[in-house]
Amino acid sequence: MSEGLEAGDCGVCIGGDTGEYCTVSDSKIVKARKPHTCEECNGVIKPGDQYERTSMLYEGEWSRTNVCLICAEIGNVFSCDGRQIGNMWEDICENLFPAMTTGCLARLKTAAAKEYLVRKWQNWKGLQA
Repeated sequence: MSEGLEAGDCGVCIGGDTGEYCTVSDSKIVKARKPHTCEECNGVIKPGDQYERTSMLYEGEWSRTNVCLICAEIGNVFSCDGRQIGNMWEDICENLFPAMTTGCLARLKTAAAKEYLVRKWQNWKGLQA
């Protein structure tokens, strides 16, 4: 494991209750027919890639968000009080990264999500150029 990570349970939650809820929401895993941008990491979702598409009704207005599967997995695993879309990486830098352990990585299922989270943590720690 990367230098600085210790074994142990993670015990960290991101997100949290802001008191603002949408009236209706529906999330689906779909295949991209055209390029999209991930609402979390700003990465490109290429045609043919699967991604999470969420439609929401909030204060009478419909909106749709697109999140790559890696960010969706990370957000779902570490959000304890409902996932908020759009500021996940800021929340991870403030709450998860300072307490990051191998127990945190063990909560993720895919190698791609683990590798991405470690790479982001290393950048946060200044361990990568």
